[in-house]
Amino acid sequence: MKRLLAALALLIATITLFIPTAAAVGSSPMHTGSFITLPTTDIHNSTAVFHGKVVEAYSFSAHPASNGQSPSEFIFKYGIAPGVYTHQVNAVIGQVQWEGYRTWAYFSALVTGLSVCQNYYVQLQMSPEWRRFFPDVVFSFGPEIRFTTTGCMIRTLGSGGLSSGTGTSTTSSLPVSAPVQMASVVVQNATITTTKVSPGQDVDIAASVTNKGTANGDAKLTLYVNGEAVESKGVTVASGQTAPVHFNVSRNEPGTYDVYVNGVPAGSFTVDVFTNNDNLIYIIMALFVMGISGTVFFLVRKRTA
Repeated sequence: MKRLLAALALLIATITLFIPTAAAVGSSPMHTGSFITLPTTDIHNSTAVFHGKVVEAYSFSAHPASNGQSPSEFIFKYGIAPGVYTHQVNAVIGQVQWEGYRTWAYFSALVTGLSVCQNYYVQLQMSPEWRRFFPDVVFSFGPEIRFTTTGCMIRTLGSGGLSSGTGTSTTSSLPVSAPVQMASVVVQNATITTTKVSPGQDVDIAASVTNKGTANGDAKLTLYVNGEAVESKGVTVASGQTAPVHFNVSRNEPGTYDVYVNGVPAGSFTVDVFTNNDNLIYIIMALFVMGISGTVFFLVRKRTA
């Protein structure tokens, strides 16, 4: 019996050396919330749509939205100066995802009454009213995102004056200018080539950029991972043409990462410690079989003795 117990203890110790526990793969305290402010979309002269995500939050799962209305646990604060938020709007809860000990909830809010051609700064937060009900919960604010409303005018200057004549006066007039040639470079779509990778493995993100304007133009593309700007690239696109732009990113921590190029979603990729680790799985299975075989051998030998 002592040999049997020793063999079982050796088997358990061997397996635990090779199999990471659930806590090591990224579990965290149940009442910790990570806030992510995602890029603003549908930007117009006076309206825009804010987006955000909360990971492992406590309160939204207990108080889901109903009939499209927000329970006001989370809000978007915004203003025209960095870090100075003079307005706020309730965040409406949308998609909710669960995976093991982690929970993801996506929020949005349609904002009206914005000024034309104005820079705005927005941040996802937990509302002060709800924070009072969860004093022991650790929450963080999302990163600050900047966007500019449309409607910026380009002024062209013309010259005019009195024309010479035979003594009769004439009125001055502004010359009729030719149509202004302008570029309009936009991100048409963005994709991720690989959705599941190992820690440290590169992920390729491809964006398709189109110039819908009548002149050649330049644009700055920014790659966002979980709401954080990680890389920017410039691109020049001829009028009516489309050009590809590629980014490469890698992450060491296991988990799921959302990717945007400017305000266009590219999808998400997951970092998994077991990806491309078939040999490790085979070793664990072999050790398990060896342990069972050794246990059976000791039992048979004891009975025949």
